[in-house]
Amino acid sequence: MKIIFTFFFLVFLISFNPLFSQEASPYLEEEVSFTNGENIFSGTLSIPKAKGKYPAVVLITGSGAQNRDEEISGFKLFAQIADYFTKQGMAVLRYDDRGTGKTTGKTINESTTAEFAEDVQEAMKYLRTRADILPQKIGLLGHSEGGIVAPMVAADSKNEVAF
Repeated sequence: MKIIFTFFFLVFLISFNPLFSQEASPYLEEEVSFTNGENIFSGTLSIPKAKGKYPAVVLITGSGAQNRDEEISGFKLFAQIADYFTKQGMAVLRYDDRGTGKTTGKTINESTTAEFAEDVQEAMKYLRTRADILPQKIGLLGHSEGGIVAPMVAADSKNEVAF
């Protein structure tokens, strides 16, 4: 009896756990890269599955070396934000910081906030090259230091930042 109960309890847990969901994702995730000088940035572009052109947002991490998900104590903040925005019909670009994850070149400890702003500008340039992105509808979302970098980019981008 105990074995049967355990089996059905596990089936129940797996059935209602989002990690084991059989539901297909409503969007695609693509490994992408772009450069800024000697740095080669690696990131994830989340985009709705339906054919079309989409507004996009670039996620900008806070201070310290962060991966593309801005993972803090196992919580993947930027993966959650990307999931939400992509389900709302937006493309989302998140990328590993300088010298973190799959991004190569100069590290964040060898870089300035102004250089981080240049990285964001290059991320936006990359998005503008894609046929599935609305180039006039690219915005920025920053967390912590990224909240300082975003307006720096907007002020320097001559109206190229939509939001």
